[in-house]
Amino acid sequence: MVAKSRILRQASVGVLAAALSSPAFAQAAGDGNEIDALIVTARKRAENVQDVPAVVTALGADTLRNLGGATDTRELIQFIPGVTFIDAASKANAEPNIRGAGQARLPNSDAAIGLYRDGAYIPGGNIGGRTFQRFDLFDIERVETLKGPQGALYGRNAVGGAINAITRAPQFDSEGELTVSYGDRRTLGLQGVVNLPATETLAFRFGADHTHQTGCIYRKPDGSCFNYQKYAAVRGAARWKPTEQLEIVAIADYADNDSDSGGVVLTRSTMTPIGVAEVNARSQLTSSQSNFNLSVRYDLGWAELYSTTNHRRRKADWYTDPDGLTTATQQDLRTDKARTTFHETRLQGETERLNWLVGADLFYLKDDYNVRERGRAPIVNTMTMTSVDPNSDLNTLLDAKSYGVYGSLEFAVTEQLKVSGEVRHSWDSKKGEIRAVRVDGQPRYVDFPVGSPQAMPDLDFENTSWGVTGSYQWTPDILTFARVATAYRSGGFNSELGNPCNSPGEVPGTSCNLVDVPFTYDPETSITYELGLKSAWFDQHVILNANVYRIEYEDLLANLNNGIPPMMDPLNGAMFLANAGDAKANGVEIDLTVRAPLPPEYGRLSGTVSYGHQSGHFKQPPAFLTTVAAGNELARLRDSSVTGNVIWSKPIVDRWTLIASINVRHEDGGFQAAENDAILDDYTVWGGRVAVENANWSFAVTAKNIFDERYFINQSGTSLGNGLQDNYRLNDPRYVEAAISYRW
Repeated sequence: MVAKSRILRQASVGVLAAALSSPAFAQAAGDGNEIDALIVTARKRAENVQDVPAVVTALGADTLRNLGGATDTRELIQFIPGVTFIDAASKANAEPNIRGAGQARLPNSDAAIGLYRDGAYIPGGNIGGRTFQRFDLFDIERVETLKGPQGALYGRNAVGGAINAITRAPQFDSEGELTVSYGDRRTLGLQGVVNLPATETLAFRFGADHTHQTGCIYRKPDGSCFNYQKYAAVRGAARWKPTEQLEIVAIADYADNDSDSGGVVLTRSTMTPIGVAEVNARSQLTSSQSNFNLSVRYDLGWAELYSTTNHRRRKADWYTDPDGLTTATQQDLRTDKARTTFHETRLQGETERLNWLVGADLFYLKDDYNVRERGRAPIVNTMTMTSVDPNSDLNTLLDAKSYGVYGSLEFAVTEQLKVSGEVRHSWDSKKGEIRAVRVDGQPRYVDFPVGSPQAMPDLDFENTSWGVTGSYQWTPDILTFARVATAYRSGGFNSELGNPCNSPGEVPGTSCNLVDVPFTYDPETSITYELGLKSAWFDQHVILNANVYRIEYEDLLANLNNGIPPMMDPLNGAMFLANAGDAKANGVEIDLTVRAPLPPEYGRLSGTVSYGHQSGHFKQPPAFLTTVAAGNELARLRDSSVTGNVIWSKPIVDRWTLIASINVRHEDGGFQAAENDAILDDYTVWGGRVAVENANWSFAVTAKNIFDERYFINQSGTSLGNGLQDNYRLNDPRYVEAAISYRW
């Protein structure tokens, strides 16, 4: 295997656990020993993170910066315990995974993790539509992660949890920052932010982010390379606060990206060393995207009215060479045009013993996704023994609408005991059109031609999700809670339909389906039982939080294939989603945060170490899913994970401060798919940053994947034994960057 030995991994993780890691609370000014509470809005209202009876992780902008920063979702998750990342065949189709939710994903399906930007739901579309975009993580104030089902307050598809990236709004003080960086693979970066207060009630904030990478990670045999990148984004924001009661914030982003395919798929060959691709066709991903958000807050005195509206557009073209070989000129082009609109209005208030909230939201998605396959050699129809051109176009149109009404109520029975309940009712509608045609004009799916009922799905779903929580504040620093909550992930339709075995002479798994593709699939639902502890010790210098949970799934969605290898028969090979029956998962998570009260001459030392263990399996899959057996482990569910961060800062000379940090993430165990035919690689990745800075200047060196750990993040195709398959992707190698920043 590519990864290092498991013994070395566990040893390195143990060393870090003994050393501690990153703060989950803000540090106060003064002698360096005080602690300020970190305020979050995880439950759609401002609260001390330690007072929230749920599993919440928050990373402020300063903490993210000191740890090395994050420009994409994978880098962000390096610092978030309990959240993993699914890269699959390309970064263009990647997404986060919380407690195993998010294991099933295909074009036009819904994510299982709620992604939010400034409180607005943003996933939608196909190419790149399931992760944060780079501009979502630029100039942010903080990132909040809620683990566990959030179906009532956050609504659709928050089965495993929700992540909210909160942009820094314009401030009423003049400030700005300019950063120039240069890193491995000839990567030049320029970033700038300027904040301009126009009046005492009106402020503007502008930002720009540019990176140009001309080097590469992977190479072709001729020496040319993949993984170049050119990215540029701009942002404008305005904040108007005419009175203490009213505040309006508008933020607009636009970005262009031109790169390779986001990590080329490599093919194992006796002639090709690992990391070298024998592709002979174009490999490129270009995209343009925009995001606009308008939020309004108005204090009515007896309650607060909040509204947010978000509109997002993305257009992407993605060229790939699917066979990864020089023996044939195969070329796939995927294009995606996606538009999403989200709006939420809510009213919330509180009295001495009661905290309440009511609201409604809507979400619209229009998507036009096309896959054009060219360069494939003719195949032989096994029934007629005639030659068939397998090259085709598969176009899927999706028009989705979702509406929800919700409310929550928290009542303080006593000063220590609180009981809360939340409920949401959702309505989902999905209309689609599948246009699958061969280049000779014949339908790609003979049994389901364009215009047939199976190619014109029209679906409606309805659901009520709820949650009940009881919490008890034993002391000002010790809180326990018990929670029962449900979640809902919308159903949908499959765009690859395959070929049913309904004619004489067809061979299942060769010329027709080994597993028949269901045209549609029902929603996935779950109920989670959770017990949690939040505690602070030694004047809040030690924070210890822990929880245990059990998840019961109904109609769990699984990502499967019809048993026909696409390389053998690209016309009839199909990937699809199906309800795989009931399943269960169990887990435990422990977070320890320490702020060491060092003497002033030794500086400040703070850190966190988090450990998670989970397991889960299918109970009794439907009989038609012959490749998934009862007892199979749930896909992408890691046996254990460890996340750790340490930050140390110390004044050195003449108002200059040294800041050093190190972070680590370890994951082991689990299977890539529901069939349990490919084992996920274990890995341990370290990162770090060293900076010297004063009030205006910062000189920093950041390293990601310090020890150049290489491991498989995805495998596909024919099994070669030993848990390996003939197509694969590797993680990114070590990256080191130096940066100079000027702040005012």
